[in-house]
Order: sequence, then structure tokens, then C-alpha cells
Amino acid sequence: MRYRATVTACGLVLVFVGLSNVAADPESCREAIERYNSAKSDVFDALRLYTNCVRDSAGKDDCSSEFDQLSSEQDDFESAVSAYNSECS
Repeated sequence: MRYRATVTACGLVLVFVGLSNVAADPESCREAIERYNSAKSDVFDALRLYTNCVRDSAGKDDCSSEFDQLSSEQDDFESAVSAYNSECS
């Protein structure tokens, strides 16, 4: 009985190791590319808003909300890059 459990456990480990070497799923990769492109665009937009705020501030606006938005978009971009690397490799 113990032998059977050990063989089953080893078989499951081999299945999971084998699944990690499977080629990237094209649909998942496509979605990761779309997410990456969207996140990149969002960073550019947020950067433009932050840049305009700083330029037009005249000492009256610290542009913290624009910077917070830029920071949030950067976080999303980092996640998108990670997803791209894991889904398209």
C-alpha cells in the first residue's frame, strides 16, 4: 500500500513538472500582449498628465494626484510585463 502511494505521488510530481515545460498557450499570450500594450499606453497617458501638471503648476498644485495615478499605472505596467514574460515564453 505504501509503495502504491509513493508511486502515485511520484507520478503526480512528474505530471506537474511536465506541465511546466509545455509551450505557451497562444490565447494566453495574446491576452498578455494586449494587457501589456494597454498598460504601456496608460503609462504614457498618465505621464503626459503629470508632465502637464508640473509644467502648468506655477507653484499652486503639487500634482500629487497625477503622480499617484502615474505610480498606479506603473504598477499595472510591471504586472503586465510579468504576465507577458510568463505567458509568452
